[in-house]
Amino acid sequence: MSHMMTAHDFNFDAQCKTSGWDFYVRLKIVNYIRRHVYMGMCPVCAHKTSSGDLMDHMSSEGHCDIPTEMSLWNEPHYLFPTYENDSFLNILNDNDIDDT
Repeated sequence: MSHMMTAHDFNFDAQCKTSGWDFYVRLKIVNYIRRHVYMGMCPVCAHKTSSGDLMDHMSSEGHCDIPTEMSLWNEPHYLFPTYENDSFLNILNDNDIDDT
C-alpha cells in the first residue's frame, strides 16, 4: 500500500476509514479493481487497453482511485478473489479499520 501512497497519492486505509467501510466492502473494492486491471480495463471509466497502457491511462487521468459509483463494485460476485490465495486479502482482515 505504500506504493499507492507514494506513486499515486492514494491512501486506501484512510479512504476506508473515512467512508466507514467494513471488511466485506473493502473486499469487494479490492476484487473489483483487481479484476478490472487483470482484464485490462480502467476500474473508474472502463477504458480497455493493454496492461502497460492501462497504468499510463490511470495515472494520467487520475484514475488511481476507488470509483465513486458504488453500484459498480458493490456486487456479491466481488466477494470472491480474482487471484487464488491472495495474501493482500488477508491484510484487509488483519487491518480492520477501527479506532475503538
